Order: sequence, then C-alpha cells, then structure tokens
Amino acid sequence: MSERFDGKRILVTGGTSGIGLAVAKAFGALGAAVTVAARSKAGLDHALGVLAVDGVTAEALCFDVCDEEDVVAAIAARRFDVLVNNAGIHAPGNILEIASETFDRIMAVNVRGAFLVARTVARSMVSAGIKGVIIQTSSQLGHVGAAGRASYTASKHALEGLNKCMALDLAPHGIRCVCVSPTFTRTEMTERVSATSKEFSAQVSRMPLARLAEPEEIASVMVFVASSGAAMITGSSIMADGGWTCL
Repeated sequence: MSERFDGKRILVTGGTSGIGLAVAKAFGALGAAVTVAARSKAGLDHALGVLAVDGVTAEALCFDVCDEEDVVAAIAARRFDVLVNNAGIHAPGNILEIASETFDRIMAVNVRGAFLVARTVARSMVSAGIKGVIIQTSSQLGHVGAAGRASYTASKHALEGLNKCMALDLAPHGIRCVCVSPTFTRTEMTERVSATSKEFSAQVSRMPLARLAEPEEIASVMVFVASSGAAMITGSSIMADGGWTCL
C-alpha cells in the first residue's frame, strides 16, 4: 500500500493531460491537496472535471511558466510540500533543419520555465521551513542522444544539470530534488511525435520492454520519490525507461 499524503500540498505544472494529469490523480487518491497548473483555462477546466470523476478535488492555477511575473504572482505566496515540474514541450527536428525559434521556445519552456517555478517554490519552502520535494519530469533523452531530437534532448540534459545544482543548494534546507526520466509514454505529445517521425517506431521497438509506458506508471514513480521511502534520494535521476538507455 502506498504511503498516504494527507495534509500535503502538491503542485503539478502541465497538469491537464498525460503524465501531469496522472500524477494529480495519483497524489489526490492518496489524500494530498492537489493544485494543477497550466496556461490553458479550458485545459484546466477539463482536468478538474476528469479528476472529479475519479473522486479527486483539485485547485487550478492558470499561468505561463515562461513568464517570471506570472509565475511569481501565481505561486510565490503559496506553500507546497511537493512540486512536480512537469510542463514541457517537444518538436522533432534534425540539427540541419530545426529553426532557431523552435529551439529557443523549447529551451524557454523546458529549462527556463522549470527553473522559474522551482526557484519560486523553493523560496517559499525555505521561508516556511518546509522540508519539501521538487520533482522534475526529465526524459531518457536527458541521458543519451537521439537522431532528430536535438532541441528536446538539449533541454532535458540541461534540466538534469539544473536538478543536480538545486539538490546541492537546497540540501541544507532539507529539500530534496529529483528527476524522473520516462521513456516514450502514451500521451498526446507522444502521439504527435509518432505521427511526424519516421524513426519513432524503430526507437520504441529497440527498448527491451518493447512498449510505451503508461502515464500511471510514471506517476507511481513520482509518488515513490515524494514518499519517506525515498528520503535519501536527491540530486539524481530515476530512470523509468523500460531499459531504453541500457543499449
């Protein structure tokens, strides 16, 4: 039986679908007070409806992770015990073809956005004396390279480095920082990639477990990372890649 999170406050960015929504469901089912965040008001309304069907009452926050003023205004005065920094975007592209604007946008959301939210939440944790947990949704591509994935891979490698430095900076305050690195997961983003990438099926088939991960499987890893059973885990990355990076 999973550890309960009664009385714990959880913030999930990118919480309207896929892994983020599965994370919100998982923590909510274990008693946490869940807040889902995203840019889309319509997406948030939909997510709250889905969560309600599963018996999870959640709060919604609408803000853009790339906008520092928006981030601070939305969450600086709030107190969270766990942050799941899940907002992220992807665009395939060979290094010879990808537009500079696309690269910049992916780095802005996946790295700068993660930094802004994590820093804001960490500051409030320190101010309130909360020995919290900050979880970053990384990727197997934060550890290896892949053809046609230059911008996304660069962003996830940067996120892994940020996580290590955050862990060192925040350890004196009792705050743990952990990346969770999924393989290809059955989400809307993965469906978009698979529809536009000739290499996608081959990349999935090379995985030892030879299947997509389910969002709920990744959410269960994040629940463990936030639990007391993971109390000595910080600064590292938990691989949930079906063995993809073993090859």
